[in-house]
Amino acid sequence: MAVTMATARNEMLSRVKAVVDAISAGDRPTLLYENKDPAVPRDTTTPWALAHVRHQGGEQASLAGASGTRLWDRTGTIVVQVYTRAGDAFRKNDVICQAIRDGFQGYTTPGGVWFRN
Repeated sequence: MAVTMATARNEMLSRVKAVVDAISAGDRPTLLYENKDPAVPRDTTTPWALAHVRHQGGEQASLAGASGTRLWDRTGTIVVQVYTRAGDAFRKNDVICQAIRDGFQGYTTPGGVWFRN
């Protein structure tokens, strides 16, 4: 199923939100989005994260079959920067980053965006 870049971005960022919302309250970061939440939190005692998506190039992934339909491959990257205070940074970063990583492995969005790396 083909989706627009805007739809793909929204589905990817919605997944980031769902994964972050599932992190236990004591470790859950405040989630900000690039171009939407430009202000960095002033409270440096609680973790926070900044999420953004970058679309890269694409290419034709198949020849047309009898139906004349060709498949296209598009690539993008989700970046979630996680910030925690000094002192418990490694533990909290590990918890948050692992939850985000695990939330994407093997996942496919409703529009058909799938994650492989």
